[in-house]
Amino acid sequence: MTFMPFMFDRSSTAKLIKAIDSPARQPAQLEQLRKVMTADIYNLPYGYLDQARRRAALMLPLAQDEKEKDLLNDIYMTAFRRIQRIHMESRP
Repeated sequence: MTFMPFMFDRSSTAKLIKAIDSPARQPAQLEQLRKVMTADIYNLPYGYLDQARRRAALMLPLAQDEKEKDLLNDIYMTAFRRIQRIHMESRP
């Protein structure tokens, strides 16, 4: 397994996660990320989940409308629950 810092990752999922705190973000990008996270949550690496959680938490107070706020909250809570589950599963 190769290690690549998240900021240099060019995968489609990484681009969607980076769009969370982009000034030009679109609700369609957030909706697509939410669909990816619900469909493949067990296949997403921990780093992706952590970045999605952090970025969504930072952008929640700056949401432009109620729909965007709901999408950001869904992304945040989905990533947060999966991160908690990963920590619970890794306990001895």
